[in-house]
Amino acid sequence: MTTQVGIKELRDALSRYVGDVHDTGRALIITDRGKPIAKIVSLEPWDERYARLVAEGAITPPSKPRGKIPRPATVLTPGPTMADIVIEQRG
Repeated sequence: MTTQVGIKELRDALSRYVGDVHDTGRALIITDRGKPIAKIVSLEPWDERYARLVAEGAITPPSKPRGKIPRPATVLTPGPTMADIVIEQRG
């Protein structure tokens, strides 16, 4: 269950609400005049989230390592810009 709190009340008791989010793992919706405007959620370390998602079957780990990502190609001699081409064609 998600808790909702007005922005003024949150300001008055921020540490209590942040502690509750941390302790329970439940999200906190912040409202302004009754309309939701933000959400505070507990951070879970990436490796723990990854392990949990694998255990739940939500994701499948890769069958082999990805390897090195190739470097992007570099242009040795710069060509004309798009603006140059358009100006030449309109000439």
